[in-house]
Amino acid sequence: MKYNDFIKETIMDFSSIEFKNIKALLIGEYIQFSFLEDNRIDQYIFSEKLCDYLEKLELKTKIPFQKHLVYYSIFLDKLVSNKIAKAPKGNKQVIDPQLIPRSRRYYEKAKANGKKGLHSVPQLIDYCRVMLCLYNSALQSDTKLLETINLSIDALSIEQIILNMKQEQAKKLNYQVAEFFSKNGVYSSEVFYLIMTIIVYCELKNSKNQGE
Repeated sequence: MKYNDFIKETIMDFSSIEFKNIKALLIGEYIQFSFLEDNRIDQYIFSEKLCDYLEKLELKTKIPFQKHLVYYSIFLDKLVSNKIAKAPKGNKQVIDPQLIPRSRRYYEKAKANGKKGLHSVPQLIDYCRVMLCLYNSALQSDTKLLETINLSIDALSIEQIILNMKQEQAKKLNYQVAEFFSKNGVYSSEVFYLIMTIIVYCELKNSKNQGE
């Protein structure tokens, strides 16, 4: 998948409500406009800006967009893999599927689909929806290991998800969260993962509101 196709199939198709939402989430912290006022930034200008960002990301990291998507899927997997309750021990062929925690069933299915490759926007969004819902459910759970999953898009808290992603990445890099951008730079895989999460979240909201 090329980044311009990804932008075309997501942001360029957003409703006015979701476009306003993604501008509020991305402009300032991740994407900057020096002279244009918010009311003059339409979907074409915003999409062009994001394409510029993704082009510079490829140039700086020397990693093509499709490969970044692979690494992003691995990043999401690592976020949730140790938070999911495990299946009962024994022969997998004879274990009653109903005894396998709901969260584990969704996780294993998403992981299997992810291994086939995320070569289209629908494949990417389907994978990310499960992983983000698992992560969000784990963050809101009182138990150490997540047994179930809330698949409602309305239940997703993008602010909590992004905050915790920053904290986990900063800890891994031995940074303070406040140092995250200054130390790592906006054109980095770690910041790209945050931007992708926001775009995916807004795409999920947009699709829900359009009744898909």
